[in-house]
Amino acid sequence: MLVLLAAAPAGAEPGRTAAAFLQRPLSAAQAAMGSTGAALYGRAASVEYNPAANAFLGSREATASFLAAPAGGQFGLLAYGHPSPFGTLTGSLSYFNAGSVELSLTGGERRTVTAEEDLAAGAAYSVSPLPGLALGAGVRWLRLALAETARADAALADLGALWRGPGEWAGLSAGAALQNLGSDIAFESAGDPPPRTVRYGVAWQTGVFSSRRVDPGGEIPIDATLAADMVEVLREARSPRVGLELGLHPELMGRVALRFGWVFNRPAENLTVGFGVRRGRFLIDYALGSGELGPGHRFTLSAVF
Repeated sequence: MLVLLAAAPAGAEPGRTAAAFLQRPLSAAQAAMGSTGAALYGRAASVEYNPAANAFLGSREATASFLAAPAGGQFGLLAYGHPSPFGTLTGSLSYFNAGSVELSLTGGERRTVTAEEDLAAGAAYSVSPLPGLALGAGVRWLRLALAETARADAALADLGALWRGPGEWAGLSAGAALQNLGSDIAFESAGDPPPRTVRYGVAWQTGVFSSRRVDPGGEIPIDATLAADMVEVLREARSPRVGLELGLHPELMGRVALRFGWVFNRPAENLTVGFGVRRGRFLIDYALGSGELGPGHRFTLSAVF
């Protein structure tokens, strides 16, 4: 009964698997591009989509993200990527709180408890054994709690690979990842499988070019990124995603990014939009998702050093 009561506030999470909060990547930059990310790299939070991506991380980066979900749930993410000559180590900590629920106990007592509270601590390591090729693996330790009464622990693994083209194909990249690999998560004797996910996609990133190429009167340097992913989650329909980012380089502002995306076959989320601003070492990103459950707001603050 406690499990059924706790499921109501968490109903925004799709699917029929345990630890469904893991399906909510939190990086605002990639979420605004339709949650594409299998073939994208360059940000510490890329590890959410592909554990191999941070092999191409150019600098150390710390990032924090927050999502206010439509149904009242709250998600958070802290991540840090540390590149070295021997590979990149990335640590992460994610959090989900489904809000409160009131329980009717024996004897007429009523008590308000947290409906669901989940925590995931992760570590990933990625290397580039050959020019243009990256391989990565990660592990996550989960602790899930329902109605402050039922608890479960689990360990899950991720595997990934990413390739970026050489020479004149340097803007092209392709990637694939297997995520949330592990045994069933059980609160009692029976359990449900984690949201095992297969993710693969391609991306094209242009260099910086003059806006005069698309607008004869333009003066601002711009760049563009196109991405497309296919996401297959256990017990769910395939979900293609597409995303676009336009980067503007105004003279006094560093870089401003405008992002758009679309998520197919997921009624809870379809159109995504957002923006990002980089000034020196600091980056601020915002993403807005729409769907049957209403808008969801993601915020990310990052520092590169």
